[in-house]
Amino acid sequence: MSAPLRVDLILTYRCNNDCIHCYSSSPRETEELSTEDWKRVLKIFHGLGVPQVTFTGGEPTLREDLVDLVSEAQKLGMVSGIVTNGTLLSDDLSRRLVEAGLDYAQITLESKDPEVHDSITGVRGSWERTVRGIKNMVSTGVYVSVNSTLLKMNSPTILDTIRFVAELGVHGYSLNRVIYSGRATLDMEPSFEEMINIITEAKELAIELDLDFTWYGVTRYCEMDPISMGLGLKFCSACSINLAVEPDGTVIPCQSHYLKLGNILRDRWMDIWYSKECLSIREAAYIGDACKSCPLLSFCRGGCPLEAEVRSYPFKPPEVEPHELP
Repeated sequence: MSAPLRVDLILTYRCNNDCIHCYSSSPRETEELSTEDWKRVLKIFHGLGVPQVTFTGGEPTLREDLVDLVSEAQKLGMVSGIVTNGTLLSDDLSRRLVEAGLDYAQITLESKDPEVHDSITGVRGSWERTVRGIKNMVSTGVYVSVNSTLLKMNSPTILDTIRFVAELGVHGYSLNRVIYSGRATLDMEPSFEEMINIITEAKELAIELDLDFTWYGVTRYCEMDPISMGLGLKFCSACSINLAVEPDGTVIPCQSHYLKLGNILRDRWMDIWYSKECLSIREAAYIGDACKSCPLLSFCRGGCPLEAEVRSYPFKPPEVEPHELP
């Protein structure tokens, strides 16, 4: 591969929520590219053969040119989506985004319980605005999924949240782990045993309610094996399947790993893609000795490099048995 399959375009680090676990905190104030510069970025990635872009943030709907950028991606024949908290998705904006060519929207709802959701987002009244945004986007007919981060605070409400969003008419529901960047701390998420039980129940319920279910978490397979759980192959895809671009054009491995690889508007693409930093992540050079002889390494690739930084090696993994992909 000479380019990723998806690029996450971080249009802004501004946000109207203040989430307790946000990986975009610790404050990241940068200059933001102009509309024309973002269009140049889209054309560059289109020329490299990248088929898909996701507009994200921060909160991408704070950019007044979001509709224009979605339209540009559509003209280039690229699949485009947004990752948003949904609070600013008015009926008019939702309609204009879809008319411009938006292919999907992922909207964050942390809980069916307004108090739990607002406690996580740090903004009172955000639950009501997010739910209204979900309804507005669903009414357009575009593919809508709801995502929650699996936290100790919301884990007791996950099943009720799935039932709730199914009633709203969304097409999919996803869960992701805490990403160890920004404000996130190790004590925010349930234990692996608890996560396995919650995810298993969540998947079964989602399927029962005719929702697509996705688990986005990256784990060491010796601690939680997504393949045996029927969740598919999960590994760190930074610098391989996906990359991210910060608001000023800086390329980073993913939208939560702030390692500067170069600038998409100033540097040669091959210098970015084959930089020692990108190669290090692509080749999983961050793994510890305990992982190197593991029979699951080709699937697992040692988990998330950001987690490896906060859960220091060496660690003694449990015994695992090799298995084939289903």
